[in-house]
Amino acid sequence: MVRIVQIVQIVEMARMVRNSKSSSRKPNKARSRSPLKSGASALKNQRHHSLKKQQEPLAQKIPFLFKLTSYKKNRRPPIEKTTPNEDAEVNEIQTLIDLIKNILPVVSKRIREIDWREFSISIIRDHKVAKLFSILASLFIFFYMKGQDITEKNLLIPLNIVKNQDLSIANKIPDDITVFVSGTKDVLLNLDVNRMYAEIDITTDGEGTYVYKPILKGFTDNIQVLRTSPTEIEVTISALERKLIEVIPELIGAPHPDYYLVRYSVKPRRLWVTGPNEILSDVTTIQTEPISIENIKSNKEINVLLNKSVHPLINVDRTKQFSVFLYLRSKFVTETIEGTFLVETGLPKGILYTLDRPSVRKISFEVLEDFVEDFDAYESFSFFVRTDNIKAPGQYKLDIEVEAITGIRFKNFFPKTTVLEVRSSARSIIKESSAPTTPTDKSSAKNN
Repeated sequence: MVRIVQIVQIVEMARMVRNSKSSSRKPNKARSRSPLKSGASALKNQRHHSLKKQQEPLAQKIPFLFKLTSYKKNRRPPIEKTTPNEDAEVNEIQTLIDLIKNILPVVSKRIREIDWREFSISIIRDHKVAKLFSILASLFIFFYMKGQDITEKNLLIPLNIVKNQDLSIANKIPDDITVFVSGTKDVLLNLDVNRMYAEIDITTDGEGTYVYKPILKGFTDNIQVLRTSPTEIEVTISALERKLIEVIPELIGAPHPDYYLVRYSVKPRRLWVTGPNEILSDVTTIQTEPISIENIKSNKEINVLLNKSVHPLINVDRTKQFSVFLYLRSKFVTETIEGTFLVETGLPKGILYTLDRPSVRKISFEVLEDFVEDFDAYESFSFFVRTDNIKAPGQYKLDIEVEAITGIRFKNFFPKTTVLEVRSSARSIIKESSAPTTPTDKSSAKNN
């Protein structure tokens, strides 16, 4: 469009230049006139000059005024100058116009010479397969392009529920619905889905079960809604209840075999929740996220959230953290045996021994708490020292060993060593006090 306007301006400028050139040549161009016309013209000019002299006496008397008036009368409009590029464009346009003028008669003559009846018959008769294929291709392209103008699209929009504050929804409803729409490609590509949503208003209904059709919001007039999925939604309305329930941790796994969980505590211990009366009536506790206590050996504090399996219709702060304290205790307790209990083994005859310190007669050991009340330490354990390698009198530091009956598990004992003083004698082995005999059903158990 801008190009056409420029061409029109150039043509107009060229026409003005041509007119100005022709007007500038008129005074110098000699014209042949008849004697009669020449005489009449001379007479007319003479009268005009005489009348002019009578009308301008003041101008003749004042030279400056005469020059000024003469300049105004003889002044010509300024001639607009054109550039070489504009002249070239004018010449090109003129050449194109001349070419069209020359072609039009030839084309018009050829059109008049066409036998239209024969031409119509030849369209159908000649090259039928190619023409049929061309027609089908044209139809396909036509309908394809037409189908591109109108298209369909699926929109996933949120579903909002408008309800009273004292009511609650007691059944699961979808968070979103699917809307099938149609429109032009440009409209569908520029859709602002964030402004679109579906709405269900239950403010006018009381408790019970109802079926609602979602109302679409934010859709413009240039979009046609074909259908929605689902088309109807069932909603159960219930009274809203508020309840204080206890929070308990969900523990998985087991502590180390030597320890057991004594108790746990949760902070905060209870939590306010709201929801439908039908659901909260059966809820007494709410669990945290799973907490692993696998193979732990000491007390532990863990921060967790609520379990994700909490009923979705229960309104609760799911981002709130809870502190869970776990308290463990060892399965072993310390017991003490007093008295002379060490038994020597393998001491050659004729050699006596005495204990270095009386404190060795008191031995403490750790045993499973479950066994403390069910066994007698004197009957279940035997402590002894090995004297197989003692060949001569003197003082020896020996390890204390322990034997326990089958089924009794112990962890540790004190002390682990004792000092024996050995002296030579021809008499048999004499002890200060008798030691308990080792039961025949004892089995050796090493310290674990």
